[in-house]
Amino acid sequence: MTTSVVPQRVVGSDYMPVHLDVIVEHEFGKQIDHVHWHDFHKLVYVAGGSGTHLLNGAPLPIERGAAFLLTPSDFHAWRPDGTGCELYNVLFAPRVLSDYLKSSLFGAGRFGQGALVARGMHDLPPLLDRMVRESGHDRPDARLALESLLQCVLVEFMRYTDVGESLGARAGTSIHEGVRQALAYMEQHYRDPLSLELVAAKAHLSPNYFSQLFHEIVGVTFQEHLQILRVGFARSLLRSTDMSVTDICYSSGFHTLSHFQRTFKGRYGTSPSACRRDVRIPRG
Repeated sequence: MTTSVVPQRVVGSDYMPVHLDVIVEHEFGKQIDHVHWHDFHKLVYVAGGSGTHLLNGAPLPIERGAAFLLTPSDFHAWRPDGTGCELYNVLFAPRVLSDYLKSSLFGAGRFGQGALVARGMHDLPPLLDRMVRESGHDRPDARLALESLLQCVLVEFMRYTDVGESLGARAGTSIHEGVRQALAYMEQHYRDPLSLELVAAKAHLSPNYFSQLFHEIVGVTFQEHLQILRVGFARSLLRSTDMSVTDICYSSGFHTLSHFQRTFKGRYGTSPSACRRDVRIPRG
């Protein structure tokens, strides 16, 4: 009988001092091989090694020059070949980014499109090495240098992803700051009990105005977007873990199994159990 295991949540305070918004680690081997997620944003750059990166249930090849941008709504596991990989882990808080970067990488237009991946970034290590050195200094100038270098790294990252193709179309689009804050808050807390009133307060808007504005900008209602986030997370858990459907239901933020199953089928046209069976059928 398989034991249902809830994926581990990696807490940023265990890795990142509270007074820093950016920190970079250079890691050799010993990657986490079980499914987990973080309560922080992270860019992972592969400097060496190979294997499989299980990202939101999808197997992706690990190769030198690849980079993965992870948010708190993504979960993953590293399955390297041999003894492990050489990685640069860039941990950061999005608040240090320019509005341009926040909109391009994490704005409303990105929601529902999954994690971002870039390949062939072979010129990145010198920038990352400098960030590693700056991470060893606890001075205001080091913090400023890290934040500036992070912007350079992420701009370079964008140029190697499909994000760059849509930047021109989005450059003139302004996302209301309150809705931006709400989307970011929902991304990090959608597995928790959330109400429109609570999120509206986080956005510093009245519930009625927030509801109207959210629908206009995001294209769906607050509740619909919340359910999209939750069933998307549940679907990824079904594809990549042996957790029971009941455990996945509650881990994804749903309060009743019947509501979870109804919402899941409405979104994907199949039940959670059937979704899992379909994934496990060998493809010819």
